[in-house]
Amino acid sequence: MKMTPRNRKQKRKKISTGTIQNLNTIITELSIISGRKSWPKDEPTKAINDAFKNTDSHLAALGLVLPEVDINWRESGTRDVFLKLKKRRQILIRTIIAVFIVFSLGLLAGAIATVFLWEHWAQWVILLAAAAVLFIGSTLVSRYVMGPFIAKRDEVIPTKYQKECKIIDKFIDDLVQLRRKS
Repeated sequence: MKMTPRNRKQKRKKISTGTIQNLNTIITELSIISGRKSWPKDEPTKAINDAFKNTDSHLAALGLVLPEVDINWRESGTRDVFLKLKKRRQILIRTIIAVFIVFSLGLLAGAIATVFLWEHWAQWVILLAAAAVLFIGSTLVSRYVMGPFIAKRDEVIPTKYQKECKIIDKFIDDLVQLRRKS
């Protein structure tokens, strides 16, 4: 039997359960990034970190099975927008880390300079206090300073980058349509 255009439309490609699960994961991750879906109550920072970290690899895996998704991901500009948001977030995180490293080095240099330049018993107290600040700071800064600051910045992604989020939302709509067809 020769395949006519009508017969081709009727014959649909069956998508496996694993592919549908991967599609659901991608939709969820992109929805969290674009603000379409609210963050989970437990570990919201972890959810958005995982979304930025894993989305591109999930889409690459899905692109092997459904090449039209990968083509749409690249040609619609969604990948470029996603990478732009991801890069800006990485720059923010690296800048905060650099600021804390410079602060730590300044504190350490000041404490060492105090030991060499000051001939008083208090020099050792200053050195121990600097070591304590560095130790406590290294364990608590990421949890109480950096984490909440980045989380607040992540919350404003949908409002600050509305144009980019609209492009991601359009791609999510295409994925939802694909999921419904299967």
